[in-house]
Amino acid sequence: MFVVCRGSPTTIIIAAALRESPVRKNLILQYHFTVQYSATFVNIPGIFHAIAPGHGWDLTLLTFMHIFSKTFYQNMKRTGIKEIAKRARVSLASVSRFLNNGDNFSIRESTKRRIRKAVSELNYIPDHAARSLKSGKRETIGVILSHIDAHMTGLLAEVEICLSRKKHMLLLASSEHNVVHECALINAMRRRTDALLIVSQYDGSTSMDTYRAALANIPAVFIDSDPAFPDAVSVTGDNKGDAVKAVKHFADRGVREFIYQGAGRSLPVLKSRYEGFCEALPHGAAQEKYEDIDNADTQRFIARIKAAKTPPLMFFASLLHCEPYLSACSEHGIVVGRDVFITGFDEPIIANPTETIRKIAASLASPIPFILQDRRTIAEKSVDAALSGAHVSERVPGIFMNF
Repeated sequence: MFVVCRGSPTTIIIAAALRESPVRKNLILQYHFTVQYSATFVNIPGIFHAIAPGHGWDLTLLTFMHIFSKTFYQNMKRTGIKEIAKRARVSLASVSRFLNNGDNFSIRESTKRRIRKAVSELNYIPDHAARSLKSGKRETIGVILSHIDAHMTGLLAEVEICLSRKKHMLLLASSEHNVVHECALINAMRRRTDALLIVSQYDGSTSMDTYRAALANIPAVFIDSDPAFPDAVSVTGDNKGDAVKAVKHFADRGVREFIYQGAGRSLPVLKSRYEGFCEALPHGAAQEKYEDIDNADTQRFIARIKAAKTPPLMFFASLLHCEPYLSACSEHGIVVGRDVFITGFDEPIIANPTETIRKIAASLASPIPFILQDRRTIAEKSVDAALSGAHVSERVPGIFMNF
C-alpha cells in the first residue's frame, strides 16, 4: 500500500504497510485514512509521528506530516482556482498561469502577493492527477530508503524540500535492509514514478542481472549509497575521505590505540568508512574491530580501555549506535575525552535524553566530535541528477564538527 501526497516543504510523506493480519490491517486502514485525509485538506504547523515498533507493526513506509488544523472543517470541500481568483480579485487565467509558472509569470508583484495570500488562506493544494494528465508526466519521484532512523529522516526532509520546489511529489518506501524487497519496490514504483532515488542495500548477495533488470527503463540515482556495479549513478558523502579526516585529527594529537565499531562492511558505503579509518592509522598503531552492539561488546570495550596504555579512540561507523557504550562508560567511571575518545559519522543520538544524559553527564569531559554529512547538498544533487538523467556520480565532503 502506498500513500502519496504533497504539502509545504516541511511535510514529509509517510505511511505504513503491514503483514496480513486482521488486527494489523484494521489499524493501518485507520491510519491510511488519516494520512490521506490530512494530506488532502490540512496545512498547519504541528507534527504527527507514526511510530510502529512496539505496537506490532511492520513498517514498509513511514512519515511525518501535518495534521489537525483549526481550519480542518472549513476545508472539507477542495479549494479550486475559482475561489483563489475570487479571493485575490484577479482573473482565472492569472491564477492558472501563476500556479503553473510561479514567479516566471510576468504580472505585477502586488498581484502575485494577492494570489500567494489567497493560496495560503484557502489552504490550496494542487490537483496532482489533473496536472499529470495535462503534462503527460507523473511529476512523482520514488524514494526507497534502506531503513528509518534519524539520519534517513533528515536526508528525506532535504529531498522533500528539493522536490517541493520543483513541484514534484514524493512516493516513499523502505526496504528494511532487504535487497529482495528492494527489487520488488523498484518494480512497483517504476510504473508510478518518473525516476527513483534509492538508498540501496545491494551487497552482491542478489544477482546483479536481477537487480539491474528491476531498474530497466527508469532513471535511478543511488543516494547515500554506492552499489558496486558498472554505470550506477550515485551521490554520497565522501565516506572514505571524511573518515580519514576524523581519525587523523586524533592521530595527530598523539592517539595510538584505535577501535572501530560497525557491522555490515559488505555495503560499499560502510566499506569506504572502514577503509578510511584504516588508511589514517599511524604506523604501528593498535586497532580492534567490534562488529555488533551487545553486552559482550560493551564489556570487551570497557576491559580494553582499562588495559590501554594510552587513551584509545573509538570510531563509530554511525554514532546513532553509541548510547550503549556511553552508558557503559558511565557505569564504570570512564570519562569520554580523558580515558577514551569517541568520534564517527552522524550526530550522536540518545534514545531517552532526559534520563540518559543526566546519567552520563559526569562521564563526558567534552562534547563528542562527529562527521556531519552534508545532507542538503546530497539531496539537491541527487534530485537534480534524477530529473535530468545525468550519468555522473558525485562525492560530497562532510564537515568534521569538533567542539
